[in-house]
Amino acid sequence: MRKYLWLSLVCVASSLLSVFLYSQFMAHKRVVWSAQDGESRYAGLVDKLFNSRSNNSFHSAAPTNFIESAEVATPAVVNIRALLESGGGLFSGGSMTGSSGSGVILSPDGYVVTNHHVVDRSTDIKVTLADKREYKAVLVGSDATTDIALLKIEEEDLPFLVFGNSDSGTRRRVGACGGEPI
Repeated sequence: MRKYLWLSLVCVASSLLSVFLYSQFMAHKRVVWSAQDGESRYAGLVDKLFNSRSNNSFHSAAPTNFIESAEVATPAVVNIRALLESGGGLFSGGSMTGSSGSGVILSPDGYVVTNHHVVDRSTDIKVTLADKREYKAVLVGSDATTDIALLKIEEEDLPFLVFGNSDSGTRRRVGACGGEPI
């Protein structure tokens, strides 16, 4: 019993010492919001970030207008449903299982990229566009190590997205219709 009392006393003392040392040496360095003349030290920082679109030195931290991005990208985003017939045993006939996921149209002639795990070993793949049109898709290729799959639907003049190049150093937005920069 005496051993537990001693252990508890050491724990309490070390906790109090830690709090004291923190308050003496570290607390003033951790203040994020400090008042100076009634105004926050970081007042206007949010405005600066949102208005930095014209400032080319602040690319990565500039917020993106999500509404505008969604309006551009949504027509090229698709829903994918894949059915897989699971093999039955000797006495059962098997059953159908399914998976679903999303994909993106890559070209106006119907190439769609999705995840490998969504369409892996599937026998029936259906792609539903944002405007609710539905197509049967053919699996063109798939790679399990990168979890990428390429599908093809038979349609023309589809809205599509063009991949950007993060190494190019330019900030360009790409439109969903025709792939032209906007």
